Amino acid sequence: MPTIYNRIPADATKYSLHLLRCGQAATIRGIVTSANIVGLHTHYFGGRTTPCQDTECKPCAQGFSARWHAYFGVWTAGKSRHVLLELTATPSLALQNYHDLHGTIRGAEIEVKRLGRRQNGRVQCTATPADLSKIILPPEPTILPALATLWSIPLSAFHFPAESDEESSVTTIIGRCADLAKNPADGNGHAAEEPQHQ
Repeated sequence: MPTIYNRIPADATKYSLHLLRCGQAATIRGIVTSANIVGLHTHYFGGRTTPCQDTECKPCAQGFSARWHAYFGVWTAGKSRHVLLELTATPSLALQNYHDLHGTIRGAEIEVKRLGRRQNGRVQCTATPADLSKIILPPEPTILPALATLWSIPLSAFHFPAESDEESSVTTIIGRCADLAKNPADGNGHAAEEPQHQ
């Protein structure tokens, strides 16, 4: 018999963070809620974003290049929502440098902006310590279950490479899954544009 609720159960939204990418001419501001960034290579293949597989990677075999992406939690300014932010390697360096200085990226105030008007324009990220005296951050998100939910793949599809340094500011994850579902965040194959925050 189905159980009926008039309140949202605490675990119902645990792994369903909205994936946010910096759209054309967009600016994203917020405070990082993760202690580290989680990184992996992905392919845009067959109209979907998929993790690069460790072995027998079909996109790799067909010559599709992979790009490294970082994923981490952010409490966004203005809209006050908890999201999963995706960045490529170069803008992620700001967070790696922040971690090297502070031992964590949680509590970093970030501004991410796409420069120029082109959809594929360069993305810039800055990170500075936030004033946390007037805000209580949500708990640190669990990134891997969120990604597994987002891509509709089992959590067991991810593994840590043997040489991974768990104390590093960047945790590298390798995706392994032969049959990956379409990424619902891709929509028509392009990330939705985030309106510029004032």
